[in-house]
Amino acid sequence: MPENTAPAPSVGPYGVLVALLMVLAACGIAVGNPLAWLWVGSVVAGDQAPNAGVYALVTAGLVGGTLGLGHVLGRLSHLYNHAIGADTVRARQPGEPWHSTQRADPGQRLMTAVLLLVIVPSLTGATIWFLFFAGSPLPY
Repeated sequence: MPENTAPAPSVGPYGVLVALLMVLAACGIAVGNPLAWLWVGSVVAGDQAPNAGVYALVTAGLVGGTLGLGHVLGRLSHLYNHAIGADTVRARQPGEPWHSTQRADPGQRLMTAVLLLVIVPSLTGATIWFLFFAGSPLPY
């Protein structure tokens, strides 16, 4: 066993709460943010056909909301590391690859797993809906 191996940190209730907040933030990126900005665009457009301003508003909102929620996820990752007592940063040794210090980051691993478990099914569901259930906006 390598001599620099530390015992596995325990998660505890605070770590579980932070992990659940990460799931909520990931759901916000995958579902909440797009639906909210589509709703805002429909309210702004009203009964009229949407114009370029509405499209620009929705696009800017989607990008800004996704970046904001991504920042929240990053902060929650650091909070998770602190909650489980794994918030020490190990410096990269000369000759090691750039990602070698990320292997020991439980918050980064949890954030990656949460994003994969939330966003992949969301994209799959949206694709199935678009291809099979949405119908065509083109006249027959």
